[in-house]
Amino acid sequence: MCKNLFKKQRDKRKYPRHPVEIAIDYKISGESSGKKDFTQNISYGGLCFQTQSFIAPGTQLTLSFPS
Repeated sequence: MCKNLFKKQRDKRKYPRHPVEIAIDYKISGESSGKKDFTQNISYGGLCFQTQSFIAPGTQLTLSFPS
């Protein structure tokens, strides 16, 4: 017998995420040119943004928020 296979799992993040779209500039370590994008959400522990190209986990980035 199945026990609620579709039960929604709780988010176990330490800090709540807040959906917000903020412009960011970022540069991947070792590359000469930077890129621009927008955040999807942000929290005390970090931020999330989506890119057009793959960035491997652990890659060092330099982020800035343009004024």
